[in-house]
Amino acid sequence: TQSAHQFTVVKAGNYQITMNTMAHLTEDNYVHHRCQHTDTSASSTDLVIQTHSYGAQSSAKWNDYRYSINRDLDVNDVLLFDAWGSAGTYIWHDGLSYSQLNIIFLHV
Repeated sequence: TQSAHQFTVVKAGNYQITMNTMAHLTEDNYVHHRCQHTDTSASSTDLVIQTHSYGAQSSAKWNDYRYSINRDLDVNDVLLFDAWGSAGTYIWHDGLSYSQLNIIFLHV
């Protein structure tokens, strides 16, 4: 199930998680696109993966961010997706084909 930028697992198994997006910062700062996994049975959260890039020198420079991982997930585990910038203005590309998030159930 999905709520804002987090997903709660309803079927245990192995999942492929693929993210692709385009964005930029307006200043010389940096941004991380992150995926965090909260294991509800262990009451713990770990950072699964994050991208990293420095901001553009001008507003005309766009950066691509991508990752693809496989992860074992249990019922009620939570995946949280976010982007965190150190400063400046963070701008998402508003074209429909520029950002995708796929969460695919592979097997038990």
